[in-house]
Amino acid sequence: MPHDPGPSLFQSVSADYVHYPKRARRVAPAVADAVYLKWYSLAVPERAHTDAEIAAAQAFLLGEIAAGTLALAHEVGFVVQHRIATMDVFYVCSWNGNNELWETHYFHPLDSGRFEVGRHGTKFPTFCVWVLAIVHHETAAWSRYLTSARDSAARAAYCDDQLDAMVG
Repeated sequence: MPHDPGPSLFQSVSADYVHYPKRARRVAPAVADAVYLKWYSLAVPERAHTDAEIAAAQAFLLGEIAAGTLALAHEVGFVVQHRIATMDVFYVCSWNGNNELWETHYFHPLDSGRFEVGRHGTKFPTFCVWVLAIVHHETAAWSRYLTSARDSAARAAYCDDQLDAMVG
């Protein structure tokens, strides 16, 4: 029989919180000489990213890679451009060490033109439930690649394997 640990452990959920879905939309990847990043736009439908916002974000991150500020080389992975209340949060994720997902955060306040790299503290939020749906899909896609022949067809299949759905 399942054990209920009691309501005191669930106080992080406000009594008035109402959960809602968001759209995880696949968009064109960000591609550099030695980097391939699948790209996701994640937002409530009425606040979806424009093509110009996605292009600006991709240009910024590709510039960070070219400058060596974002240390990605000979890597594949994915980016989630997540629109929250006052900013976009970027989860830049790449596969390393065969089966490890590495992550860098960037923030882009919607009232400014700047992008900022995230800083980790002793306790830092990682993924919300909406981003986790994308991470779950990408984990399965990477596992399919790892168990494949890892040939040209498998690489193309991995790059084409993206979630495009309402999540959360």
